[in-house]
Amino acid sequence: MPLQSGLKRLLRVGHRKKKQNNSDVDAPSVVISTAVSRNDSANSNLVPAPASHAPDPPSATSSDSASSVTVKNTSPVSATPAKTTTSATVLHGFQEALKIVKEASDVFVPLKSVVGGLLACVDAYQNTAANYEEMEKVIGSIDGLLATLVAKGVEWRSASKDSDTRMVKLEGDLNQIIKDINGLQNRGFLARLAENAADARELVSAYQKIEKVLRAFQFEISLDIEGNVQDILMEVISNKLPWSTEASFRADIQSDTVLRGLCTSGTRVEILDKIMSWAQADDADSPSVFWLTGLAGTGKTTIAYTICRHLYDEKRLPVSSFFCSRQLNSRDSRLIIPTICRNLAELFRSYANELVPILQRDSVLPKARIPEQIDGLLVRPWSASLPGRDGLPVPVVVIDALDESNNGVEFLKNLFRVVGGKHLTGIKFLVTSRVEPEIVKLFDSNQLPADAIRLHEVPKVGVQADIAKFLAEQLPEVDANERAELTLRADGLFIFAATAVRFISPPDYPLSQYEQREKLQELLEPGSPSGLDELYKQVLSVAFREEDAKFLRRRLDILHAVVCAQELISVPVIARLLSLDEGTTTTCINSLHSVLYVSPLDRLVSCYHASFPEFILDAQRSRFTAPPPFTKMKSRELGMFCDKPVFDARLAHHCFRIMEAELHFNICHLPSSSMLDYEVDKLPELVRMHVTPVLRYAARHWGEHLLVAGLTDRVFLHNDLKVFLTNVFLFWLEAMNLIGSKSLCFPLLQLARRWLKLEAESHLSVLVDDAANFATSFTGGSASQSTPHLYISCLSTWSSSAPISKIWKPCFKHLPLFLPASVGTASLLTILTPVRTVAFSPDNLKLASAAVHYSSDKSIRIWDSTTGELLQELVGHTDNITCVLFSDDGAYIVSASHDMSIRIWDVLTGEQLKQLLGHTNSVNAVAFSHDTQYIVSGSKDKFVCIWARDPKVDDQLRQLDGHMGIVESVVFSHDDTQVVSSSHDKSVRIWDVKTGQQVRELTGHTKIIWSVACSPCGPQIVSGSADNSIRIWDASTGIELKQFNIHTSDVTSVAFSHDGQKIVSGSADNSIQIWDVTKGELLNELITHTDTALYTVMFSYDGTRIVSGSNLAICVWNATVAGEQPEKLKGHMQKVDQVAFSSDGKQVISLSLEKTIQIWDTTTGQQLKEFDYSAHHPESALLALASDSTLACSADIKDGHCQPIGILIWDTASGKLLTKQYISEKVTCLLFSPNSTCIVIGLESGSLIIWDSRMGEQLQHLKGHTESIKSVAFFPDGSQLVSVSADKSIIRTWDMRSGENIKVLSTGDTSVTSVAVSVDGKQIVCGSFSGSVIIWDAETGECLKDIELDRGWVISVAFSPRVEHPQIVAGLGAPNTDNSVQVWDATTGTVRALRGHTSSVRSVAFSPDGTHIVSGSSDNSVRVWRNTDDPGPWHIDSDGWIWSHDDSQVRLMWLSPERHPSLLTPEAAMIIWVKGYATVSFDDCHVGEDWHKCYTP
Repeated sequence: MPLQSGLKRLLRVGHRKKKQNNSDVDAPSVVISTAVSRNDSANSNLVPAPASHAPDPPSATSSDSASSVTVKNTSPVSATPAKTTTSATVLHGFQEALKIVKEASDVFVPLKSVVGGLLACVDAYQNTAANYEEMEKVIGSIDGLLATLVAKGVEWRSASKDSDTRMVKLEGDLNQIIKDINGLQNRGFLARLAENAADARELVSAYQKIEKVLRAFQFEISLDIEGNVQDILMEVISNKLPWSTEASFRADIQSDTVLRGLCTSGTRVEILDKIMSWAQADDADSPSVFWLTGLAGTGKTTIAYTICRHLYDEKRLPVSSFFCSRQLNSRDSRLIIPTICRNLAELFRSYANELVPILQRDSVLPKARIPEQIDGLLVRPWSASLPGRDGLPVPVVVIDALDESNNGVEFLKNLFRVVGGKHLTGIKFLVTSRVEPEIVKLFDSNQLPADAIRLHEVPKVGVQADIAKFLAEQLPEVDANERAELTLRADGLFIFAATAVRFISPPDYPLSQYEQREKLQELLEPGSPSGLDELYKQVLSVAFREEDAKFLRRRLDILHAVVCAQELISVPVIARLLSLDEGTTTTCINSLHSVLYVSPLDRLVSCYHASFPEFILDAQRSRFTAPPPFTKMKSRELGMFCDKPVFDARLAHHCFRIMEAELHFNICHLPSSSMLDYEVDKLPELVRMHVTPVLRYAARHWGEHLLVAGLTDRVFLHNDLKVFLTNVFLFWLEAMNLIGSKSLCFPLLQLARRWLKLEAESHLSVLVDDAANFATSFTGGSASQSTPHLYISCLSTWSSSAPISKIWKPCFKHLPLFLPASVGTASLLTILTPVRTVAFSPDNLKLASAAVHYSSDKSIRIWDSTTGELLQELVGHTDNITCVLFSDDGAYIVSASHDMSIRIWDVLTGEQLKQLLGHTNSVNAVAFSHDTQYIVSGSKDKFVCIWARDPKVDDQLRQLDGHMGIVESVVFSHDDTQVVSSSHDKSVRIWDVKTGQQVRELTGHTKIIWSVACSPCGPQIVSGSADNSIRIWDASTGIELKQFNIHTSDVTSVAFSHDGQKIVSGSADNSIQIWDVTKGELLNELITHTDTALYTVMFSYDGTRIVSGSNLAICVWNATVAGEQPEKLKGHMQKVDQVAFSSDGKQVISLSLEKTIQIWDTTTGQQLKEFDYSAHHPESALLALASDSTLACSADIKDGHCQPIGILIWDTASGKLLTKQYISEKVTCLLFSPNSTCIVIGLESGSLIIWDSRMGEQLQHLKGHTESIKSVAFFPDGSQLVSVSADKSIIRTWDMRSGENIKVLSTGDTSVTSVAVSVDGKQIVCGSFSGSVIIWDAETGECLKDIELDRGWVISVAFSPRVEHPQIVAGLGAPNTDNSVQVWDATTGTVRALRGHTSSVRSVAFSPDGTHIVSGSSDNSVRVWRNTDDPGPWHIDSDGWIWSHDDSQVRLMWLSPERHPSLLTPEAAMIIWVKGYATVSFDDCHVGEDWHKCYTP
C-alpha cells in the first residue's frame, strides 16, 4: 500500500541522494538538525546522523494531498513580545528540519501528513506568548524521534519480522491525530492562536500526542534492533553455554496448562499489580530484587508464570526466566546463570557482543562455580554493554522455586553480593521460594533493598475468593454449591484446588460430567478430606482401590521409587530398577495422575508438589485407615508411608544388581587407546546406546542409597559392595568417565567408606580405601581424557601390592610393564601450580590454596580434591597470601597475607565477609577456633592477636605480646581455651584465650620453629623446626615427650590427624613423614620425585589422604600406605655442582654441595667410591675436578674478609688431603688446567689467581675484570685462559705464560653465565641469562653465531670432543623452564632437548668419545645421556603422554607428573639418584587399535 511503500522509502533515505540547489546532498546529513539538546530517552540510544546546512525553506504556504492540512495565515503581525534568541533558534531549526523530512518522505503518508500540519502551525505559534517553553520541549523531542526513525530505519527493516503490521498501526494512530488537527483548523484555531492561551495549550496537547505515538514506535524499533543478534554470535553462545531447554516460561512444554498455567482471570489481582508496577518502574529507588514467598501450595509458580506472560505478551518488555521445576529436571543451580545469560544474549545484541569474547577465552567458565559464573558471564559483560542499551527498558529475570534448586541459597547469596555492591545494575530479579529459614534470613538481613510479598500472610478471605474463581473456570459443569464446599476445604491452598481438579478431571483422559460428579462426591462425602493431607489420602485410596494384597506392595514400590529417587527417573527406569514390567509401572503412575506428573518428552516422573513426598515420608501423616476394599488384607491399617532407610536399602541392592548385569569391559567399544575420547567418532551416540538410562542412574547414585540405608540389610549390602569392588569396579569407573560423571567417583566411594564405619571395622574398608585412591588417581589425571588408559596407564602403574592390583591385574596380562623407582611414592593427584599454603575442606572434597610468595597471584583458589578441577577464585588481598584454612564447619575460609590483613570468606558464595586490620607487618599464620567463633593470627610484627569472626563483634579482642621474633605459626588448643604459637625466637608459647596471658614457654629447639599444631584429642603439641627436628610436648606441663630427627633439612610443616593418632611432617628435604604419636614410630615416608621444598602438609579430615603444597605443585597422597620402607640408594643428597667423565669414559665423577665426591661405573651405574670432605668445610663449598679425575679442589663459600678461605687439594683415588692454603677473598669459581698442574681461582673482586696444584704456590695474579668472576675455561693445550665476569658481560682471554690479557670480547647487554673452549681451541662458547649460546672465533674475536635455545638461563656449556662432528651442550635452568639439557649440532643447525631434570642443570660434559653426555643438577641427580640422533622407540611429552616414534604415532600410555623425572627414557642411559629410576616396557602389550586385547579374563 502507499503508506508502507512511503515508509520504506523514508527508512531507506540513508541510501539515496536527493539533488537540491544543483548539488547532491546526502539526505540523512540534513534531515534532523536543531539546536535542541537531545538528552531525551527517545533518541539517547539511537543517535541521528550529523547535520549539515539545510537549503532555503520553501514558501510558507503548503499545499499537499487530501490528507494534509492546508492553511493560509491571514493574521496580522502580532505585537506579542519576541521570544528569546534560544526559542527562536529552536523553532527555526525545527521548521527547517520538518521541511527536509517532508521532502524526503513524499510517499510516506504518516510522516508527510504530520509534517504538513506542523509546518503550517510553526509560524503562527511563534506569535503566541502561551506555553512556548513546553511547546519547545515537545518539538525538540519530536525532532529527535524523527531523527531516530530516519537514521535507523534500514537496520530496523532487516531486524523486524512484522514491520508491515507496525506501519499499518502507525498509520492509524497518526491519521487520528491528523483528524483532530483538521478539526482545530475548521474552528479557526490558528487565527486565534496568538491571543488565546487555552487554544495554545490545545495545540501543545496535539503535539504531545504525536510525540507519544512516535515515541512508542521508536521504542519498538529500538527493541527490535537490539534483539537482532547475529546468527554467528548466537552459534558461539549456544555451543559454549550449557543451558536448560525447559526452564524458560516459553519452553515448548506440551502440558503448559497443567505445569505452568496463568492465574485465572480476576484472581491474584493486587499481587500481580504490585509486581507489575515494580517490574515497570524505572526510577532509581525501585529495588532490583523482588521476593515472592509462601508456604507450599500457595501458587508461587503460577504467579511467576503469569508475570512472565504479561511482561512478554502485553507490555513487550524483555524478560528472562528460570523455572526450577521438579517436573522438568531443571533444578541444577549451575544452569541458572548460563540459561539466563543465553536468554539475555538473544534479547540484547550489545550484551551478546560482550559475552562472546569471554566464552571464547574461557571455556571452563560456563561450568564453574556459581560465584565465577555470575561475575564472569553476567556482571562483567552486562556492565560493559550498558551504554549500548541506554534508553531501553530494564529486563526482568524471573527465577522460580529457588528453594528447590540445589545450591539455591548459594545463588541467592551471590546475587545479593553483586546487586547489593552495585556491581550489577540495569536488571531486575523476581525470585520465588518457599519460606526456607536460610532464604528468609538472607532477605531479612537487609543486605540490599528488596520488595516482597509473603503469600502466607495474605488474608485468607481474598485467597479463598481467588480459589473459587479458579474452580469455577476449571470445573464449570460442577454445581456452584459443591464448588463452594471444595473452596472451603482448600483452606487457602491453591495446590489443594489444583490437585482436586486433576482428581476430578484427569488431564490425560476426559471424563463425562457424570463421572466427574461421582469423583467430586468422593471428595465431599462425610469424612472426606478437609485439608491437603486428607486430600492426598483420598487420592491414594482411589488409586489403589482395585488392588488386592498381591499387587499392593508392588504398586507402593513404584510410588516409593519416585519419592526416594536421587534424581528424576523415567517410567522405563523405574520398571527396570524394580524388576517390573513397564505396563504395570505405567498403569500405577497413571492412577496417581493427581499427584504425579509424567513428562511427555522423556517420560520422567515427578511429584507435582513438594508437599506430596513430604507426606509419604512422614509415618504419622501417611498412615490411615483404608476404605472397605482394603479390609481383605491381613492388616486393617494401610500405610502409604515410605520407610526411607528400608527402601533405600532395596534401591542400593537394585543398583548393585543393575551394575553387575550391565557393566563390562570396553562398554562403548572404543576403537583405539591412541585416541582421546573427544576424538572418537559419534561417542555421545555410542554412550547413549550402550549405557542405558537405568545403568546411568545406578552408577551415579548407588552410594547415596547405601549410606541412607544405614544398618538395614547390612549383610546383604555388604556382599553387594564386595561383589561390586571385585567384579565391576573398573568397569564402573570406565562408564562413569564416559558419561561425564568422573567427579562423582570418589564421593561415592567415600559414602561407602562412611557406611562401613557405621559398625565395627570391616575387612572391606581397606579395599574401599584403595578403590577411592585409585579412582582419584584416574579421574584427577590426563589419563581420564582417554578412557582406555584407565587400564593401560592407571592399572599398569598402580602398586602391585595394592588390593585393587591383586584383584584386577591378573585379568589384564597384556598391559605395559612399569617398574617404579625404588624410592618415592606416586601421588594420587597432582595440580601443577606453585603454592605457599594449601588446606583440605572438612568434607574432604575441596582444597584451598594460595600461591608462593614470588608469584603475582594474590588470590585464593578452591579446587576439587578428586579431579584437580579449579572451582573458584577468591580475590581481595593486595599482596601475597601466607596462609589459608577452612573452618571446622566448612562454611568459612580465613586467609592471612603480606598486606597485613586477615580476611574471612564465605565458602558457598566466595564473598569476603570481613577484613581484620591491626597488624603492622606481614601476617604469617592464621587459624580458626574449633567453634568457628574466633580467629588467631601471628605476624612478622612479633604479635599474636585474637579476633572475632562475627562481623557484628569488634574485630581485635586481644593482642598477645611476648615473642622476641617473627611469629610463624599459630593454632587453637583442642578445647579452644588456649592458643599456641611458634616463632623465630626458637620458642613455643601457650596463651590463655580469655586473659591473654602467657601460660607457658616451651624451649628446646635450636633454630626457627616453622610450624606448630595441637592434638584434637588432648593436650599434646607438635612442633617442626629449622633444626630438622620434630618435637612433641605436653601442653599441661611443658615437658618434651618425644623428638624425631630423621629429616635432613628444615621441617617446614607439621599437623595431627583428626583422630590425634598420627603426625605428618613436611620438610625441605623433599620428604613427607607419617609418625605414630603413641609409639613414636615412623609409619611411612613419602619421598617426592621432584626437587622441591614442601611448604605445608595436612591430613584430610577422614585421615585417609594427605595434601602437600610446594613451589611446584599441590599433591594429594595416600595416607594409609604401610609396610617396609625401601632402603635409600646411593647418590647425592644436595645439589650436584660438577660432573665429568674419566679419561677412559668408563667412570663418571660427580661433586656435590653436600661436600662429597662420588665415582660411578658408567656401565652398571654402581657407586665405585665416595669420600666426604665436610669435616674440612663446615659450610658450603665450591668444587673442581682435574681432567684426569685424579685430583679435586674445594673451597669454602663465605666472605673472606671475616675469615680466611680454605682451599684444599685432594687425591681422588685415596681421598687423602694433599695441601691446604688460605686466601682472604671470596672465591666464586675453581678450575684445573688440562694437564692438572695448576688451578685457576676466580674471585669476587674480579681477579684471577693461578696456583700450582701440587705445591699450592701462587703462580700468577691476573687483573682486568672489575666485578665478580662467573666462569673460566682453559684452551685445550693450556696456553690460554678465558674468563667471564659480571662487569658488563666482558669476556677476556689470557696468556698463561705472561699473564697478559690477549682479547676483550663484549656481549653487550647479554649477561654471560658460563664459558667453554672447543677441543681445537678455535672457538669460544658462552651461555647467558637470556637463554642464548654465543660462539666466538678465538683468534679474531668475531662473533660467529648466536643460538637461541629454549626459554631460560644457560647455566653451563661444553664443547664436543669430536672435531669432525662439532656439538655444543648446554644446561638450562631458571624459574618456569624445563631445566633441560640442550644439544646444538653445528653441522645440521638443529637443537635437541634432553628432558628429565627438575631443577637447574649446573654442569654438563661430553664423554671422551663424544657418544655420551653427563649432566648434574640442583635436583641432586646425575644423568648420563646417549648422544645420538636416534630418538629411540618412544618419547614422553610435557603432558605425560608417551608416544611411539614409528609412523603410527600411537599414544602408548600416560604417566603422572611426579613419575616423569625418575623415568629412564630411551635417550637416557643412566640416572644416578638416591630415589632410583623407573622403567617401562611395551613388549607383549596391546595398545592402539588392539588395546581391547589387553583384557584377559
